This record gives sequence, C-alpha cells and structure tokens, in this order.
Amino acid sequence: MTRLSNHHWPGNIRELENVIQRAVLMSKSNVITEQELIFDLPAGEEKDKSYLSLLQKFEGLPLKKITSEMERDIILHILAKYNGNVAKTAQVLKIGKTAFYDKLKRYDISAKNLK
Repeated sequence: MTRLSNHHWPGNIRELENVIQRAVLMSKSNVITEQELIFDLPAGEEKDKSYLSLLQKFEGLPLKKITSEMERDIILHILAKYNGNVAKTAQVLKIGKTAFYDKLKRYDISAKNLK
C-alpha cells in the first residue's frame, strides 16, 4: 500500500488500473506483493518492459526455482499450442518422450486437460 501511495501517477486512474490488473495476473496467490507491482516505465524504456516484468516476477527466488517455473511455463505453452499432443511437444522441445513424461509428472501437468 505504501508503494502505491508514494508513486507519482502521471497516467492517473488508468495507470493505477493497469498496475492493479498486471499485479492480479502476476500474483501466484490471493495476496498481491510488492514484486507484482510493476509501474509504467518512462518513454524510451518501453521496449524493455516485458523483460523487466519477467525479471521482477522472479526477483528474490532461487535460480533453481526460477528455472523450474520457466520450464513448466514453456512446457504448458507448447503443449497448449499443440492441443496436448505430447509427441509433437517433445519433438518441438527436442527432448525424448521418456524425459518429457518425467517432466510432466514432476510439474503435475496433464496433457489430457489441454486437448
């Protein structure tokens, strides 16, 4: 709340709405933390916004956790793109099917739910 109160709101209510919407989408729980509060960048820094938000999402987490979450997100994204087709997803990711099934189990991902 302090960070929201102290921020200069050049975009007024629209900027506040955008910050809250992003925070809700980035939050992994029912509580929005400071890490999810990503303010609009000044002009000229716009191109780095998505990269910055990605870095802020993982700020404070151990590298192993960051790697796991990124791997899980990538697997989910590619699986969804190929409608839960495990063979095609494993082929695109250039990983053996056995190793891919191990990852699905590790991350509790069901390809059937994506068909």
